[in-house]
Amino acid sequence: MFFLKRRKKIYRSVGLMSGTSYDGIDVGLIETDGFDKVKLLEARSVLYPKSIRDDLAAIINGDYTNLWLTEKTISELHSEIAYDFLKSVGDVDVIGFHGQTIFHNPANSISVQIGNPHILAVGLKKKVVYDFRRKDVAYGGQGAPLVPIFIKAIRPYNDPACFLNLGGVANICYVHMDDLIAFDTGPGNAPIDDFCRELFNKDYDNHGKLAAQGVPNLPLIERLVKDDYFHSSQPKSLDRNHFDFSMLRTLPPHDVLATIVEFVAHTVKLALTKFPKSPKEIIVSGGGAHNAYLLERIKDVANIQVVTSDKYKLPSEYLEAYAFAYLAVRSLLGEPISFPKTTGVGHPMTGGTVVSF
Repeated sequence: MFFLKRRKKIYRSVGLMSGTSYDGIDVGLIETDGFDKVKLLEARSVLYPKSIRDDLAAIINGDYTNLWLTEKTISELHSEIAYDFLKSVGDVDVIGFHGQTIFHNPANSISVQIGNPHILAVGLKKKVVYDFRRKDVAYGGQGAPLVPIFIKAIRPYNDPACFLNLGGVANICYVHMDDLIAFDTGPGNAPIDDFCRELFNKDYDNHGKLAAQGVPNLPLIERLVKDDYFHSSQPKSLDRNHFDFSMLRTLPPHDVLATIVEFVAHTVKLALTKFPKSPKEIIVSGGGAHNAYLLERIKDVANIQVVTSDKYKLPSEYLEAYAFAYLAVRSLLGEPISFPKTTGVGHPMTGGTVVSF
């Protein structure tokens, strides 16, 4: 007797992502069964207005005066951006809404993302999945990184593969057959962007041209790499404000950026020693993929080939937005989104909370 294998439903899902650099919102549409079938479709980015960036900067640095008003504002902005996006891409089954991380301290079982999913659900008349991290943290996990299961699903590359996401905080994902290892390597764009605003009145260092004019201060880098974080076991994750860079203010402005870039490169080199096999290349995504000087320093310091994910037809700018579209579907299906070797949780577990309109 023959049995026909039941086909898995294909979902159309949109992911909304704003990272710890708090520069704007990325939107990505995928079609997926929540397992190994993933088709990446349209995507776009929208910058936060300066007023929102200023409010988020204050909140992230401990001033909660405008916290709830800011949450309402960014939720409405996410909803408006998603509404415009859906007008061009058509109907979808679900929205994955990451929200904006304002504090991350998994050692005390805390990871906070602001954003009101009900505003999106009501405004868009769509099912919304949000709050992806806190269940993992409650069960003893780091709550991050959550992208690895998506990286494993898309895998148009050779094993072992190593993905480096250069967001506000940098995280790395190692894939070899069914083995997934992931953790935060150290800082990413966040301190670079912060000092660009402070010292150069610019939102970011375009292609790393400012840092390339400086000279890294090696003694200060040696002090930074002695941080206990680099000697702790993985999986592990960081808050964007974990490192104290105030000592860098004694340096000339260009040297400040050059020193941070060199530090980031050294943290990646340290991370590569944690994998069972050496990958042939690092595949980079996130905003830092556009920083040519940073990629050059990683290549030289870590002595490894560095490419962007665009080489594999995976848009480096939108990979996390696509990932949260994928995680939203897995949440609907009750499938795991975090794992012992990616977040440190005790067993594979699902996450996210579903809100219907």
